[in-house]
Amino acid sequence: AVVSTQSTGFEVDSDCEETLDDEGDEPGDYSCYSWHLMRLLSVIYVQEKITSFLNDIGLTSEEMAGMSPLLASTMKTLDSWIEGLQEQLESSYTDGCLPTYYPR
Repeated sequence: AVVSTQSTGFEVDSDCEETLDDEGDEPGDYSCYSWHLMRLLSVIYVQEKITSFLNDIGLTSEEMAGMSPLLASTMKTLDSWIEGLQEQLESSYTDGCLPTYYPR
């Protein structure tokens, strides 16, 4: 069954069960460590893909500002998002990665 969440606007498949970890994070808790980490890694992934594409076409960051101000602005926005998400992750979870994330 699909459940819509008002706060985020996303639909969540309620048939997908997750177990609670030691911190008490619940599957619908978008402020948990897992969601913080996924958001950060998603933005890093996008930034790396754009950078890889620019390198493939031979466009340097210095040339980019003059040739495409919108793309340069986008890259700066991604940088600020990454910085903010890293700060948020570090401030929310001062002990680092949760023990349940380590392989056993």
